[in-house]
Amino acid sequence: METTIRLKISELPNLTKTLSALFKKDETVEITVSESRTSSLAKKETREEARLRIRTAIENVKKGRNLVVFSDKEFEDYSDALAAKYKK
Repeated sequence: METTIRLKISELPNLTKTLSALFKKDETVEITVSESRTSSLAKKETREEARLRIRTAIENVKKGRNLVVFSDKEFEDYSDALAAKYKK
């Protein structure tokens, strides 16, 4: 399983709880950290709005909604194209 979780630095203390809810107990996960290029999280939100956003994202993953799924080959082709584009 693969998922993307977008959150603010202030939400990092909840990250382990979120990962534990999404993945099996002894499953190995890989975490890559980068600055988000989207501005949707830049808006001010209340703590409850943030919790609702995270709960909704977790439920979407559990129910298989709003997911982007692709094969290994599709990922390789796409990443190769991006690497070529930004190599210039």
